[in-house]
Amino acid sequence: MDKAKIESIWQDEVGRGMVLHVAFVGGANIFVSLDAKIHEPLFMDVLMGRCGTALTDGRCAYWKNGARLSIQEMMSMCEE
Repeated sequence: MDKAKIESIWQDEVGRGMVLHVAFVGGANIFVSLDAKIHEPLFMDVLMGRCGTALTDGRCAYWKNGARLSIQEMMSMCEE
């Protein structure tokens, strides 16, 4: 995924958790649960809805409070 580029990203609340929907240039899509990040202070704010929606620069997802997830992190979270 070194050359992968995020085309768009959005988030949804699913049950009590948060899921990122990531669409890559070329058509691949992944769904990333943020539940594993619940103990990280910046992600706690994201999960509590205090940071708005996720944004992307094509290489990572980020929020206005400084929380960030790279493509590599997202892929490893999907494997867990």
